[in-house]
Amino acid sequence: MNKPGTKYFKGRILSGGTVCHVIIWDGIREYQNDPPPALAQLLPPGPIIIAQINERKARTPTVKLFDELRVDRDAHLILWARDHAAYRQLIDAFMGSVDCWLQ
Repeated sequence: MNKPGTKYFKGRILSGGTVCHVIIWDGIREYQNDPPPALAQLLPPGPIIIAQINERKARTPTVKLFDELRVDRDAHLILWARDHAAYRQLIDAFMGSVDCWLQ
């Protein structure tokens, strides 16, 4: 298991004919684990949206969730999970979607 502060998944989602690069960051407990600024360097150039996701929001179907968050169609996402349960839910939803894939 990764040490606290280093746990993330990186993937892509196809939405509306565009590819969005996504990082799911484990907030550990109550968003205590801040995403490091260097995390943005793992994404391609362009705007980045960082969104805090709680367990209820993590149950939203993946493509719908990403479409709600991507106010800028060229933006990439860092999803900051509230806690480990939300992190696992996001990853499970991501892996269960036909329009998403992990890198």
